[in-house]
Amino acid sequence: MAGYLGAGTLTLVRHGEVEERYRGCYVGGLDARLSPKGREEAARLKPLFDDREGLSVWCSPKIRCRETAAIALGAGTGGVRVEEDLREMSFGAWEGRGYAQIAAETPDLAAEWERTFPDFRFPGGDKVSDFIARVRTVMEKVLSEGARRTVLFTHGGVIRVALCLLLGTPFERCLAFDIGYASVTRLRFRRGGFRAEKIGEKP
Repeated sequence: MAGYLGAGTLTLVRHGEVEERYRGCYVGGLDARLSPKGREEAARLKPLFDDREGLSVWCSPKIRCRETAAIALGAGTGGVRVEEDLREMSFGAWEGRGYAQIAAETPDLAAEWERTFPDFRFPGGDKVSDFIARVRTVMEKVLSEGARRTVLFTHGGVIRVALCLLLGTPFERCLAFDIGYASVTRLRFRRGGFRAEKIGEKP
């Protein structure tokens, strides 16, 4: 995949904090909005986009990402491309619930998730390996454009999988990447591969 971007940077921005009722829960397919704090976090991203020259911007269709992009970019959102495959993984029946609750109610299923990743399928949701394949496909699509500067407004899961794909990290270690709300991850392509300049940094 490294050969798709001739030169330049890839910046992955996670959406800001979500509304209170969803904090600490699995939120993939749910279309949660930003909290007031999440909107403040998005506003702190604005200086990153003062220079728009050569900038190609893509965004997940989920409202939390679209709100983040709209606030961060201000009046310059007209050229943002909404890409369906930048959406988060669907957690199915786990949506809107925290891991502690799930582990208490269905301990065997929680243990299976830890034991069989990335072959686990969330009940009524995505299989992790299918999600990885989707992220691979959308990253190839984005990078094949060859833009000098590419920005993606997306989700924690998408960013972690993209990092594994581009840096050669085993998928089993993807949760080791700390990708907080409104964090910025930047990769630079040089000498035939990607190098991380920052991972999960807050502005």
